[in-house]
Amino acid sequence: MPTAIIEQNAVVGRANRLVMNRVKVVAAAFPIARFAPADPSKVVLTGNPLRPEVEALWGAPYNVPQADGALRLLVFGGSQGARAMSEVVPAALTRLPHDLKKRLSVVHEC
Repeated sequence: MPTAIIEQNAVVGRANRLVMNRVKVVAAAFPIARFAPADPSKVVLTGNPLRPEVEALWGAPYNVPQADGALRLLVFGGSQGARAMSEVVPAALTRLPHDLKKRLSVVHEC
């Protein structure tokens, strides 16, 4: 049965390393340099898929925060970087000055 996997990271994850030589296609967000499959021709560079709502924001102007306005921070990451992001970012935010912290609106997805 034809099969495919998606590798969205710059470094191939463990699960994909285990199966990449058994699938027909490896859809990759980035060029695979380390841990490439035995047959590199099965790698198709696709980039990361985006939801239409995210793609619609392409080219939208940047809204500069007002001097005392809200500061919106989006933190995202996953896979091999999730632990580091979940440890480092909250610790760093606690070190910000109080007047800056009270302006923050944080969305943290790891």
